[in-house]
Amino acid sequence: MITTAELCKGLGISRTRLDQWVSRGFLKPMHTPAPGVGRTWDLPDAMRAAITHRLFSHGIKLTAWGNSSDEKLLASKLAHLKGFKNDAAILALYSEFAGGPIRKGTMRPSEVAAFIMDHKLDFLLLINLDQLEDELVEKFPALA
Repeated sequence: MITTAELCKGLGISRTRLDQWVSRGFLKPMHTPAPGVGRTWDLPDAMRAAITHRLFSHGIKLTAWGNSSDEKLLASKLAHLKGFKNDAAILALYSEFAGGPIRKGTMRPSEVAAFIMDHKLDFLLLINLDQLEDELVEKFPALA
């Protein structure tokens, strides 16, 4: 576990920005601290924060993620990240038509080409979850 201050410093974001993402529902850490106790972040929470930061840094609007109010939040897409035993995991965020809901899928690298060929895609963003995990563990050894 790492502190909010450590996470912010390592990701290069302000605490205010991180707190805004949490309070606005763009980022939903799985662990809620007791009143008066600082939030700590485990590896899955840090991964969600890092993905949110990358999307925000690339100008991707954090509210435009679906048609219903529940789907509009990025947090709903990142709530349950999963990987594969003995294989890399690629997170795909995609939309099949302009203005449509952004969906989530997790696949192996060997499945990416077939996924692209089998779907009519207007938008596709791929994130290597294993690479992200390695980067975070290197940056934050306490997450290992």
